[in-house]
Amino acid sequence: GLQSSGIGRKLLDTAETHAMMAWGATTGRMKMIFCRDDLYNWYQQRGYRKTGETLPFPEDMTDTPRFPIHFCVLERPLP
Repeated sequence: GLQSSGIGRKLLDTAETHAMMAWGATTGRMKMIFCRDDLYNWYQQRGYRKTGETLPFPEDMTDTPRFPIHFCVLERPLP
C-alpha cells in the first residue's frame, strides 16, 4: 500500500507551501472526520491541534453513515 511511503507528508508540505506563497497564509487549517484517531495522531505529529470547532458532515451523501459523524477542525501555525 501507499501508507508509510511519504506521499501524505509530501502532499501536506506542498499544500502548506502553496498556501503560504500564493495566499500569505500563516495558519494551516483543515477539517477531519472526527472518528479517525489514527489520522489525528498523524496530523498531531506534524503540529496540528484540534481547535474545538466541529462542523456537520454533508447530508447529501448517497449512503447513510452507520453512526453519526462530523468533522473536527485542526490548525497549526505555518513557518
